[in-house]
Amino acid sequence: MRHWRRLRKTWQHSLIGGRALGLFAFALLSGAATQAADPPLTSALAVRSLSSDRADLGLSVDLTGIVIFVDPGVTVFLQDDTAGTFFRAVGSPAPSLGSRVRVRGTTFPGLYLPGIEEATFEILETGPLPMPRDATYEDLMSGRFHYQRVAVEGVIRRVVPEDENLAILRLALGTRFLDIEVDQAGLSAETWVDRRVRAVGLAAGRINDQRQLVEPYLRCLLWSDIEVLQEASDPTKLRPLSPEALLPFAVEGPPEHRVAVEGTVLATFPASREGQDLFLRIGETALRARLDETGPATTTPAIGDTVRIVGFSEMTGFRASLADALILSQTPGEEEPLPLNLPMDSILDGTAESNLVRVSGELIDAYRGEVGGTLILGQGGQGNLRVELPAWRDDLLPGTRLSVVGICQAEAPHRSDRYRSAPSSVFLKCRSAADLTIIQPPRWWTIRRLLWMLAGLLVAMIFAALWITLLQIQVRRQTGALRQGIRKEVAAAERQHLAREFHDSLEQNLTGLALRIDAATARSHEAREREFLEGSRRLLARIQEETRHLISDLRRSSDERFRLSDILGEMVLGQQGLLPELQLDGDAPFFERNLEPEIAASVVHHLKMIAAEAVTNARKHAAAKSICIRLVKDEDILQLSITDDGIGLAEPAKTQGSPGHFGCIGMRERCRKLGASIAWSTSAGGGTTVQVTLPLSSLTHEESP
Repeated sequence: MRHWRRLRKTWQHSLIGGRALGLFAFALLSGAATQAADPPLTSALAVRSLSSDRADLGLSVDLTGIVIFVDPGVTVFLQDDTAGTFFRAVGSPAPSLGSRVRVRGTTFPGLYLPGIEEATFEILETGPLPMPRDATYEDLMSGRFHYQRVAVEGVIRRVVPEDENLAILRLALGTRFLDIEVDQAGLSAETWVDRRVRAVGLAAGRINDQRQLVEPYLRCLLWSDIEVLQEASDPTKLRPLSPEALLPFAVEGPPEHRVAVEGTVLATFPASREGQDLFLRIGETALRARLDETGPATTTPAIGDTVRIVGFSEMTGFRASLADALILSQTPGEEEPLPLNLPMDSILDGTAESNLVRVSGELIDAYRGEVGGTLILGQGGQGNLRVELPAWRDDLLPGTRLSVVGICQAEAPHRSDRYRSAPSSVFLKCRSAADLTIIQPPRWWTIRRLLWMLAGLLVAMIFAALWITLLQIQVRRQTGALRQGIRKEVAAAERQHLAREFHDSLEQNLTGLALRIDAATARSHEAREREFLEGSRRLLARIQEETRHLISDLRRSSDERFRLSDILGEMVLGQQGLLPELQLDGDAPFFERNLEPEIAASVVHHLKMIAAEAVTNARKHAAAKSICIRLVKDEDILQLSITDDGIGLAEPAKTQGSPGHFGCIGMRERCRKLGASIAWSTSAGGGTTVQVTLPLSSLTHEESP
């Protein structure tokens, strides 16, 4: 049976696998039939118009175009009347430039736009290259002319030889820059910088991992692809300009070629990725020039030297500066230039941009960086100035009064009104640690120290308040304990006093009275008289017993604890033989010894007296034949009930007291002292129940005063 099930399951899996294989084969055949049915793509525009997913299907291509560029590898770029595309010539020599070829293959996505793979080509003829299309930087950045033959015009700003067979020209197209890669070396940079040229080549670019064009560039095979439209000016014949004359209004537009300036070196800062920064003072103003690191090697000028430089004007931050600059001449200076002493507000408005200035102020804060650090300087509410240090100093504490010398630099501008601009922020850049001088050390009473002291005082006040509160709580506890102790001592003394008085007076008198009754009984010869005397003697004996119990209760210490059932049991045993019958309900759940707590002596006394008064009332007024005392524990309360089978209460209002009757009032007063409640109830068949309800929390404590 198990073998048959296994065979059936194997057959089902085979059937499912066969169906899946059939569907997959059908899909392949359908795709092949559809591909075979679709006509091949016959233009470069049709190929580059495909989406990456569509190009990944490997659609058939059959187009004719002219080879415009051949990569040293296996990639061939061709262009027809519609656009440009590329294919991979694997296993055969690449065609030469200008060859008209017929290419057959299939599409693939490519890095940026689709191309042709598994290509075979046939050279039809050889002729001239197609005319290039004039393009701007925006055209190249948009990708519309990607992998096509284009022409751009601009001024060459620098030439960077990458290796012996590759050079990169930085071409300025207005305010944008385009790199031109020339796969031919041999020409020096001096012959090309500042020339206006027209370059023809392949529009290409660098692509990121999301198929996006990051940076366009132009690829040229030969230097002959670059046509010189205007020769560079002779830098030695340029007239030096002032900083105000670098980018003025001109009808023909801003200058594209190099200009010359001459001034005194204020500072030089280490070379960055863009080049070394050089700050010059020219007359009353100053200028920043960024030196071209690829230019002829020169000695770094010292502070105070007079230099003559040429470079290209451009707007940097808030003021015009020179970029891609070269030093033409250098004369050693006799002394260092003096900084301008300016107030804080004159520095913050940017008027001293690129100049060497001195400012004094109070150090507000300091931040240590990886190299050097940053200071925040304030001056009389005129604003805060950021200062950059080339090296950190450990003696810079907030509150120190400093004198700082540095180059004033303004960052990106913002609109101050409709027609004028102001720098968004200004900072000073120190040249060395000597540009920072401490005028006055920080005052001991600084805001930070004052705040710390106030915080410490506040914490001390909080702790003092907590300590006082704890002391008050402790004093209240001790006062309560003292009061309770005094109250206990007074109560104990009073109880002992009462016990002595009862013993020395009442009990002695009762004993004397008993002796007199005994004597009278002995001399009496009449039966009725003897019966009366014997009844009086029994009553007197009962009074003596109650008196002795009362004295015993008074002599008991308030710290003693008793079980209420034991005390009530003694009371029941002491009253045996007196009518009616009196019993303690031993079936009540409270009589389990592990459940009954020990109770303070005063509480036991009051409960005992309440029970005794209830028993007395039942005997005197209810004509009861039996009385039952019952103790019940219910959750967090104790219930003491005294039940009789007498005539009951005719009027419940009588429990509030009547002239000459104060028993019920006394029972209420005792319950009030204990924090308990008392209730009288009469059943329909007669009988009265007195029920006392007392919280268990009051059983082990003294009675309330």
